[in-house]
Amino acid sequence: MRYPDNNEGRSKGGDSTVLENCIILDSSAIFHIRDPSTIIALGEKIFITDRIMRELKDPRALAIIDILRPEVIEVDEKKISELVKKYKELSEADVSIIICVEILKKKCRRITVVTDDIKLSKILRRMGINVVSIYFPPHKNVKKRS
Repeated sequence: MRYPDNNEGRSKGGDSTVLENCIILDSSAIFHIRDPSTIIALGEKIFITDRIMRELKDPRALAIIDILRPEVIEVDEKKISELVKKYKELSEADVSIIICVEILKKKCRRITVVTDDIKLSKILRRMGINVVSIYFPPHKNVKKRS
């Protein structure tokens, strides 16, 4: 499934245009977002991997995709298999985001990933990628205040 580019008209020129700030969405961002305009305000263009798109089956999540209209980046399955061995703590969908970051480094000056995955966030920050969280659930070992 391929969606047309979001925010059409914001960047002028063809594929050779370097974008200032690109947004990559993890599925958690789509599941937890309350107001899609907050994601639109983050950057010039929104992207999602084909692997993440396959995770979205919920009608509300699909409605968010229809509103945001991200460009779908197809990620090589061989690269996913290779990186899953390196990042054993990440899912294949999470690894697809790391691959997407590498692909977009050529066309974006700044990349922001919207995710609530703590392990993925740590790896992305070590790579120098900006990470925005929509919602972090409380840690299992944190006691609730009475």
